Amino acid sequence: MESTTPAPSKAKTEELRLRIQERFREKPKRVPPNPPPRYDEVFFRGTQWLEELAAGADLHGDVEP
Repeated sequence: MESTTPAPSKAKTEELRLRIQERFREKPKRVPPNPPPRYDEVFFRGTQWLEELAAGADLHGDVEP
């Protein structure tokens, strides 16, 4: 089955291509956080505390009966 819509002209195709390129130029570039995140002892102790809370410990670190 053949399409009844005519193919777009070269001018329209070029115009569309330019519009798409312009959108890509407008997008902000991703910038890494400054300063980079620290994964130190405080981070790992906090992560451990959150894991313990999820497992059923109360806020003081005592496991609930």
